Amino acid sequence: KTLTVPMMENILDEWERTIEFMPRIIVIDYADILACHVPRIEHRHQQNEVWAALRGLAQKRKCLVVTATQADAASYEKDTLRLSNFSEDKRKYGHVTAMWGLNQTLREREMGIMRVNTLIARNDRFNASRCVSLLQCLEIGQPLIASYLVK
Repeated sequence: KTLTVPMMENILDEWERTIEFMPRIIVIDYADILACHVPRIEHRHQQNEVWAALRGLAQKRKCLVVTATQADAASYEKDTLRLSNFSEDKRKYGHVTAMWGLNQTLREREMGIMRVNTLIARNDRFNASRCVSLLQCLEIGQPLIASYLVK
């Protein structure tokens, strides 16, 4: 709740000037807790400003920006996330090139399976109902052992 996207840009500018560092990927854990650079607007509008600024960061730096966001409370009752499971503001979808849902039932968690579905793919065709299943063993630090897509 203290770092803003313009503050990140200032840090990246400094790193580029002093150590010639230009990232190809920027990972933010997670965008919903970033401070807004426009503080005197309603929280929902602040979220939109943050996501728009992240899109601008990706375009300006010509790099991949990766982050996470929360789903809504209704997602706890679903096996697979849908576009209706956004939190705070659906305008987030308008700023991303792609967004994926991470899905896992209690049984899948016990078995070390995570299902990933595409929620947004600006430049590609997709079916949000189809999931790629990932086999994992988080206990030994293996988030991906194998993957498969059921046709």
